Amino acid sequence: MVKTLEEQVLQAYKNIFATSDGRLVLQDLRGFCGIQAPSFIPGEPDTTACNEGHKMVFWHILELLEEQEENIEELSLTDNEGYE
Repeated sequence: MVKTLEEQVLQAYKNIFATSDGRLVLQDLRGFCGIQAPSFIPGEPDTTACNEGHKMVFWHILELLEEQEENIEELSLTDNEGYE
């Protein structure tokens, strides 16, 4: 059976993030995307929108991987997210 492009992409995400390197990248993205930080910056709608955009990328990856929200804490590299 020939897989659709969408199925191929989904499988690629799962293959990549199932590796130890992939999990490390996911940990890094969690910090970079500011998952634990508030998106809203008073008086700065462009920054707020940009912050939300970062988070959307991370949540898109987790959705494709079918990760559960309660597993997100396991992805922390350190107590300090590493990105401010």
